[in-house]
Amino acid sequence: MRQLGNYPLEVQPSYELDATKYEAVCYLLRSNAIPSGFWTSEIISNFLVHSGGSAGQRAMKTSVVATATAMLSRVRGLRSLNDIARREYGSALRLLNAALADIEEAKTNQTLGAVIMLAIYEVWNFAFLPPSDGCR
Repeated sequence: MRQLGNYPLEVQPSYELDATKYEAVCYLLRSNAIPSGFWTSEIISNFLVHSGGSAGQRAMKTSVVATATAMLSRVRGLRSLNDIARREYGSALRLLNAALADIEEAKTNQTLGAVIMLAIYEVWNFAFLPPSDGCR
């Protein structure tokens, strides 16, 4: 494990989780019909690394990571990735709720993008569930 600066190892950021998210987003962009000509590795890195921004921007980032991680989890058959995707999905829902509570933020492209990405997550993740007995 790399060590940043003079920080002790126990407070180092988790590179494995960040690398997994980065890999998942790259997989999403490569595997789907998403216009990705402007998605260079530098833009993706900045997109994943920067944690600030408005609620809509944070919701968009988290929903992309949730969707991408869920897709990669399904392809690789790794339950641990699906657990990460679920946590990201919950965070994205909370951030989206905050964005929709602000009238101006609710009208932004980032908030709309978050809604669309969460819809894709739900179709991708829940389409494979067996129907429950209550649904007819």
